[in-house]
Amino acid sequence: MTTHGGAATPPGTDTHSRRKLGLFSVAAISVGFMGPVMAMALNGIGVAGLVGKAVPFTFIVSFVGTMLVAYAFIRLTRFITHAGSVYALAGSTLGPRAGFFGGFALLGTYLFFAACITGACAVFFSAMMSASASRSPSGRG
Repeated sequence: MTTHGGAATPPGTDTHSRRKLGLFSVAAISVGFMGPVMAMALNGIGVAGLVGKAVPFTFIVSFVGTMLVAYAFIRLTRFITHAGSVYALAGSTLGPRAGFFGGFALLGTYLFFAACITGACAVFFSAMMSASASRSPSGRG
């Protein structure tokens, strides 16, 4: 137990004021976490029609490729400290044109995630509405 200004405070409690997130911040964090998850969830369904039982193998191959990119980021950030992510790393190693292209490719990825989330919400909302319409107490639907 520690004392703060003469009063005892239990361990694990914070005596400082906490920051509060606004609605926009919470929505942005939610979308940021949901984008990759929804892309993985919906891509599996689409790929299953093409490759059948090999869907897990395709995800393993994707995972290996992603880990190689992550390793490249780790190695580059040991030498280049910049907050510009793909734009800065590609621009400083491969040239400004590659950095410009990398930045726009990353923007395209973010836009794709937004479209994927919108599609997933539409699919889930449609399924929810059709399920609730079939269970309506009025007997219709």
